[in-house]
Amino acid sequence: CDRLIISDNSIDATKDILYNLCGEFHDRITLLSDTAFAYDQKRMLTGLFQAAANGHPEFIVPVDVDEFISAPTREIFEKHLSGIPEGGVGRTPWRTYVVHYPDSPDSLRDMLFRRKVENPQYWKCIIRLGSLTARDVVIEMGNHEVLSPTGKNIPRVDLDLSLLHFPVRSYDQFMARIVVNWMAQ
Repeated sequence: CDRLIISDNSIDATKDILYNLCGEFHDRITLLSDTAFAYDQKRMLTGLFQAAANGHPEFIVPVDVDEFISAPTREIFEKHLSGIPEGGVGRTPWRTYVVHYPDSPDSLRDMLFRRKVENPQYWKCIIRLGSLTARDVVIEMGNHEVLSPTGKNIPRVDLDLSLLHFPVRSYDQFMARIVVNWMAQ
């Protein structure tokens, strides 16, 4: 991606890592801090979309920190994106990886296995702005759906491009996620 807008709601050393990245990549990263105690993902994601849309990019690719796009090169990724109609949404299916060694010091590297069947199948949305404005779009929880509160027709296509999802990295992270999700309800 040419530019990143990152919303950080961490309580660990993540902020320091992100500040270092901002220094390294200068004007290509915008760092936003989300200090709300309860995590309202729908509000935060729609706000991020609106911030991104104000820069008039061709595509907005919302991903979480535990998700990775499976395209091996930028050219292949752009080829997939070209299939999204202007003012539309491309849906990319989740491929969820699972913890194999729960006490591993490098659990991401040890996540070699994924679910055989995604049930239910979740999708992530990539938006090709075209004529869409920030008012036309609400990002649903988890970037799984894009809706239009103005009634604008938003065409959708399914992309042959997977999103690799690594939802559990450690016991502590898993427990924190349960608490945060409970508080957001």
